[in-house]
Amino acid sequence: MPPEHPLDGGAMGAANTDAHVPVAPQELPQPVAESAAPPPPPDNMIGDLLGFDAPVPAATPAPAPAPATSSALSLMGGVAMPPDEYQNKWGAIADADSFVEMVPLRSIPSSTDIVEAALSGVQVFTMASGELPNELKFFLYAQEEGANGSTFLIQSNIPKDSEPAMIITVKVHNPMGS
Repeated sequence: MPPEHPLDGGAMGAANTDAHVPVAPQELPQPVAESAAPPPPPDNMIGDLLGFDAPVPAATPAPAPAPATSSALSLMGGVAMPPDEYQNKWGAIADADSFVEMVPLRSIPSSTDIVEAALSGVQVFTMASGELPNELKFFLYAQEEGANGSTFLIQSNIPKDSEPAMIITVKVHNPMGS
């Protein structure tokens, strides 16, 4: 072996000739530390997460909403509706044509009277209401002003055993047929 070979006993000195421990040569080229290249500038592209390597353009922000037009709803006061008329109108409108919303409340009302009073102040009237063991239940209506105004039929409940919220189902009866 050449005298500079790391396994040569002479290069290790005379300390221990029985044990040959390899020693790394001192003159090996050291790897050159590569400077970390800055990441490429963002190009509004998102990599394909499924591995197809086809970049997809990033989502563009939605346009600003159009300014609200003044289409305020005016409801008539003092409207009375008999129960059979309410039931006939409700049944004539398909459930698929109803709107269902959940309105958060600060707290669960202690009675139906509190809710009815608040709603009648904005011209939404009660056809019937009641307190059941697990909920407060309401059958409400409102009439849009004007000769051809729509009638809003509302069935609502407030569960007593969950977060304070009013679940509202609305059906709209339009006398013009649209």
